[in-house]
Amino acid sequence: MNLTDSRLVFAPGVTLIASTQVHEHCWESRSPAFKRLPLQDMGTHGDRLIEFAGRGCYDSYGQGRDSAAYHKHIQDVGHGSVLEHVSMTFWLTGISRGLTHELVRHRVGVAISQRSTRYVTESNSRIVVPPLFIVKDGDSTEAGWLKRKIQSNLLLAHETATTVYDATFLAGVDLLPLGMDKTTARKTARGAARASLGQDLETSMTWTVNVRSLIGFLVQRASPYAEAEIRRLAVALLGVAREICPAYFSQVKLVDSPDGLGPSIDPTTLSRL
Repeated sequence: MNLTDSRLVFAPGVTLIASTQVHEHCWESRSPAFKRLPLQDMGTHGDRLIEFAGRGCYDSYGQGRDSAAYHKHIQDVGHGSVLEHVSMTFWLTGISRGLTHELVRHRVGVAISQRSTRYVTESNSRIVVPPLFIVKDGDSTEAGWLKRKIQSNLLLAHETATTVYDATFLAGVDLLPLGMDKTTARKTARGAARASLGQDLETSMTWTVNVRSLIGFLVQRASPYAEAEIRRLAVALLGVAREICPAYFSQVKLVDSPDGLGPSIDPTTLSRL
């Protein structure tokens, strides 16, 4: 069993907040003579919008492939730009600042709104336990004991860090010029005091990504050789993406990672668009 202290976080929270929807009246904008063949315009909102965008380039509704064959064709020829019309917005919790330092490197087709350590106090903050130190089924008695010991040490280090953080924050306020407005003073002091906090500090963010950019993210971060925490997040995001655009994610297979710290994707099963 892992430690049960409420200041330790063992898994990310991934909540889908919004995703692109197709308005049914959109078809009215096309020619009155427009017709769809049977089995065209099939699937989820995400899959349908990708097909709509792609067929609009060549005016190919009413002829040729059905939806399933069309999406396969998109992947075969690499017509990835049409995937950029579909986006997903997630509320991410239980992730570390260390993870987000990697996550924010993915900027194209992405929007990020992250919890601020300047405006929000971290006095009662939590830390994310690295996957390497989480007790899992199959661990030996010795491994379980060692992991719990490390968890205890991490918790102690964080409690010490937040004690220093609180004292540093108060000292910082006292060091600022008299007459400074309260909000600015507290923001400035918090920004300085956060120097005592480690990169496993829990954070949260609203993260929006289009399908093409998500595929690029998964190729890199759900890789068997990616860092374990961000790989765990990537696999969780894949689970949601399967529901939004199954034509592009349902075929992706999970495999065991060399480090034994959870699954990763088989990169040969994910089209690079």
